Amino acid sequence: MNPRQAPVHVIALLVSAGVLASVGLGGLAAATTSSPMSVASSCPNPDAPPTTSAIVKTLPLGSPPQVVAVDDEDDTVYVGTQSAGLVVVDGRSGDEVATIPVGSPVQGVAVDQVDDTVYFTEEGFAGDDTLWVINGRNTSTSPYPIPVGNNPAGVAVDQDDDTVYVANSDGATLSVIRGADDSVVRTIPVGTGPQGVAVHDADDTVYVANSGASSPTLSIIPRGAVTATTSPDLPSFNNPFGVAVDQSDDTVYISSRADSGIWIVSGIVDDTVPLLLPAEGTRGIAVNQTDDTVYVATVRSAAGWISIINGRTGQLLDDTIDTIVVSQTTQGVAVDQVGPNAGLLYVANTLDLLVIADVLPSLTPNSGLAGTPLTITVDAPQVSYNIDDTTVSLVCFGSTPVTFTPATEDTWTTAAPAGAPGTTVPVTAVFDGGLTARVGSFTYNSAPTPVASPPGPPGDVSAVAGDASAVVSWRMPQDQGSYPVTNYEVTSSPAGGTCLTKAPATTCEITGLVNGVAYSFRARALNGAGWGSPSAASAPVTPRADRSLVITGARDAADARYIRVSGTAIGMAGERVTPWIRFPGQTSYAAGTSRPTVSPDGTFTWQRLSAKKTYVYFTGESIRSNRVIIPARQRLN
Repeated sequence: MNPRQAPVHVIALLVSAGVLASVGLGGLAAATTSSPMSVASSCPNPDAPPTTSAIVKTLPLGSPPQVVAVDDEDDTVYVGTQSAGLVVVDGRSGDEVATIPVGSPVQGVAVDQVDDTVYFTEEGFAGDDTLWVINGRNTSTSPYPIPVGNNPAGVAVDQDDDTVYVANSDGATLSVIRGADDSVVRTIPVGTGPQGVAVHDADDTVYVANSGASSPTLSIIPRGAVTATTSPDLPSFNNPFGVAVDQSDDTVYISSRADSGIWIVSGIVDDTVPLLLPAEGTRGIAVNQTDDTVYVATVRSAAGWISIINGRTGQLLDDTIDTIVVSQTTQGVAVDQVGPNAGLLYVANTLDLLVIADVLPSLTPNSGLAGTPLTITVDAPQVSYNIDDTTVSLVCFGSTPVTFTPATEDTWTTAAPAGAPGTTVPVTAVFDGGLTARVGSFTYNSAPTPVASPPGPPGDVSAVAGDASAVVSWRMPQDQGSYPVTNYEVTSSPAGGTCLTKAPATTCEITGLVNGVAYSFRARALNGAGWGSPSAASAPVTPRADRSLVITGARDAADARYIRVSGTAIGMAGERVTPWIRFPGQTSYAAGTSRPTVSPDGTFTWQRLSAKKTYVYFTGESIRSNRVIIPARQRLN
């Protein structure tokens, strides 16, 4: 006897709110990349797991989607909508790539994973009997029809033998089609109002959910059978809708549009265990064939949910997972089974196609001060495109929500809030869909003790030599350091003399130098933090004992427009000397362009036009004269 003809045991799985793991659909308040995001919500448990599931992409479709199927080999997603036809989505890029228009809402879709043929049905009226077929490798071609039963609904493909099964809702039949030539090879009577259909590929058993109002049943068609074995009436179960098969353990899952539960059919379990389900109805149902996780689209209080069941244990997931209410309409669900996108869940929701993926968040850096800029990176390894900015809904430091801003390439930025030095706080996030994960932890460092800084080096150091001495001048440091400058020190090279002067003076005289030796000088400044670094060395000057330069000045007796300076120099015959001039209101001297030469008898004269009061001194090689002040020209009345 075929093993699928053995007595069937039915478990009514009516899941309670306390033990249901659900993903709310549609996300929290949306935000744009140009403004910070924050959510007025309580922070999650800091012991949240390091990874979770989240809605990573919302693809608007313009029309309410109803059913969804995935081509596992090339990751193409097919979405049947109410009015936009069959929408084709590239699952690797997350982009809509084509739309196949049809006349009525699409209510069933399936893909032959071997040759990429896509089969879909329309929600028709009495007399509608068409299954539509397209080439998934060239979606620009028009679909062609296959006549089947009255008002076809659910459709499934046996991936091992290329057989297609169509549940004919108004005809109470199942059409069996040979995919190789698209011919209907048999029509099998089933229960009243068949909707969902699924096939176990290995043993070719087909399951049909019959939504008959008086006697909802599950029809089972073993391999090669021309009649169906109908299960007993499903007690307290109205309007069966979706059906899915776990290919590894032959477990069958059935949803109901009218009741708060799903049914699990197994030949192993021989008990019926009722559990409460916080829902007014269940819609699409899908199984991850790798880890046996079951996803059920549910509706509760006009909101959409995805309920998650551990198919290996027959138990619901951890009851500590939080849930949120978000969307109004949830319909079909599908899982990408193989390849880099394996495990991605696609949900037909309101006006969008939602993509739910595993996410692994991380935080950098993990220590610093309050206000430290932080980056949250969300890794979604199942997708190669950038995830939506709305993927992260809430970020918390301990129990403190913080504002955050979407950045680029799956990152969000925030700043560490106030915290006690030496403490470490957990950082958690709530993701679109309502599930939470631990992002990392942040340790608050102690603020560094401010370090007092000495002043910078003085600038523009210069010297004028005298008899065994030099007068050194400099400019105050550009960097005063942490405290005001109080003193300056000048040292000579070679060593021989120093001078120390109080600020704000910027000149001093060094004595005790050796005549005939060239000296350069460096200056440094002192403040409350200590001595600063020394300046660059001045140009060298040579003190001399046998040199002197004295000037006198007055207005020219013959022409008062001119000022005249007479000079007497010792030991400077033949040298050119430079006049330095300043007028009232000026803060510095400027070199004159006319430079007289000292005569053999040690004298020189110099004159220039000037009606103003004039300050003048002369310099020679390593020597400076006295200064004279010549009064302004008197004006005649």
